Amino acid sequence: MKKYIFLNELKDNYIQLLNEFYSSEDKDLSIDTNLDLDRDLEEQISCLKDAVVLLKKTRDADDKIATQAALIFIRIYAMGLSGFFENIKDDADFLNNAPQWPAIPENYKIPEHYHFPHK
Repeated sequence: MKKYIFLNELKDNYIQLLNEFYSSEDKDLSIDTNLDLDRDLEEQISCLKDAVVLLKKTRDADDKIATQAALIFIRIYAMGLSGFFENIKDDADFLNNAPQWPAIPENYKIPEHYHFPHK
């Protein structure tokens, strides 16, 4: 069962905004629009979890070489997750900087009717 059910919705919104602001030949998104982002995130987190479990086992066995290898796997999977989220952030920056947007007024607040829980 999927736990992260919002990233494909995010991807769809990014694609729609990209198509509104740019011709498809002009610009591209950083995220892989062909991926199931929810599944990809679950898989990447699962790999990181497996590496953390491996680290615990190698530490319990006092196997220094295997511990180093586990740390390398943790680094690899953490960097993958970092890049995954950096692409999402980069696309938000890119789309937010499209020249078609109106200026956001100073002291702007999201209207209450959107029920956005964060300020």
